[in-house]
Amino acid sequence: MLTPFGKTVRKIRIDLGITLKSMAEAMGMTSSYLSAIETGKRTVTKPILDSIINFFNASPEQKEELLKAARDSQQTVEINLSGRGENARQVAMAFARNFDELSDTDFAKLRNLLNKNNK
Repeated sequence: MLTPFGKTVRKIRIDLGITLKSMAEAMGMTSSYLSAIETGKRTVTKPILDSIINFFNASPEQKEELLKAARDSQQTVEINLSGRGENARQVAMAFARNFDELSDTDFAKLRNLLNKNNK
């Protein structure tokens, strides 16, 4: 199953008439590795993302589309607690411990709370 990132990469690649194999070779990786990135079996790292953006010589719109698709395809999130106070640490840990029990309503409330400062 393709991830949002995989769908975006595949669409751009096909629109440009580039095969998976030729793209992988040009980027110095195997076609199986690039395929695993497209299908979400491998994580899209920042260096790989940058390489793909450079390979496509992406326009600003394509670059933003690829960045958004990469964010939407993330399976894990890491929070750097270095230099943070005890309150921040406790909130992050409580969120991680309770994540699986949160409902869609809980997530909506949290999203609204966190986004209110961005408006």
